[in-house]
Amino acid sequence: MNFPSPIAFYIFSYPVRWYGIAYAIGSLLAWRWGIFLIKRRVFSLCPEILSDFLMIIMPSIIIGGRLGYVLLYSPSYFFTHPLEIFSVWKGGMAFHGAALACAFSSWWFCKRQKISWLSLTDCFLCGAPLGIFLGRIANFLNQELYGIPWKHGIVFPNVDSIARHPSQLYEAFFEGVFLFIVLNGLALKTRISRHSGMLSGCFLIGYFASRWICEYVREPDSKCFEFLGSIRISPGQFYSLPMLIFGIYLLVSKKNLKKF
Repeated sequence: MNFPSPIAFYIFSYPVRWYGIAYAIGSLLAWRWGIFLIKRRVFSLCPEILSDFLMIIMPSIIIGGRLGYVLLYSPSYFFTHPLEIFSVWKGGMAFHGAALACAFSSWWFCKRQKISWLSLTDCFLCGAPLGIFLGRIANFLNQELYGIPWKHGIVFPNVDSIARHPSQLYEAFFEGVFLFIVLNGLALKTRISRHSGMLSGCFLIGYFASRWICEYVREPDSKCFEFLGSIRISPGQFYSLPMLIFGIYLLVSKKNLKKF
């Protein structure tokens, strides 16, 4: 299989990569989908609020994703090469870092706007899988985050000559397409959106389950964690555990949601 260059095009000699395009288009699609849901009266939010929120969330994704990769996956390297932290165009982003940054920035935004944090996250997360889908497709085109060897798989020339699972495509489907269908089926066909935090909880649990399953055929980004001598989980699985815990909390502890 022939893969395109990681660089989509140049603007005055500056490379524009597929990954950056995926982030930008994904954020815009999530925003537009949120506007659609608001107009369908699924959420009682003002469309202008979501537009203002977009200006906060886009830099949060980039900064959080980069710092997450630096701190979670390659701290020793960046400790000795600190200036490389700013070389975002060379690759190296982490979903969990981006998610954490978005959580804090959205909480701060809602405090300033005096609106419900969970209502906003419910709305925006219904469209978030669109961005995740495009991000995983960009991973595939960049030949990164590839899977473990499999004789019926795909050869990634920039990696080696071994056929591997196209784990990026698995994640694009489960974390993107499947999660989008589930969340919006619930949002449009049920009254779950009336209970702030429920859709956010479904997103967190759904992402955790999708990531946990796909990690079994994905080449680990770094050394796996070991528990009790025999239980091994990948970094991606380990860093997804807080999402599961908070997602369950949102679903089962409705009486505690008023403080949000």
